[in-house]
Amino acid sequence: MKRRSLSISEAESYATPAGRRQTNGEFEHALRAGKLVWSPGMNIRKSDPNFLAKLERGAKPKRS
Repeated sequence: MKRRSLSISEAESYATPAGRRQTNGEFEHALRAGKLVWSPGMNIRKSDPNFLAKLERGAKPKRS
C-alpha cells in the first residue's frame, strides 16, 4: 500500500477523539478480515555502554 502525505487538517483530525475511534475501528476491521499480521518485532540486544563510548571517542577526532 502506498503511503500518501497528509494535509495538516487531515493529520489533525486523526488526533481528535473521533479520529482515534475511527482509526481504531479500521484496525479492528482489518484484524477481523485477516489483513493485518502480528509480528514479534526484531530481537536486538542492548548495546554495551563501553563499546558506545569507544565509538564516540573514535568519532570525535574524525569530525570536520
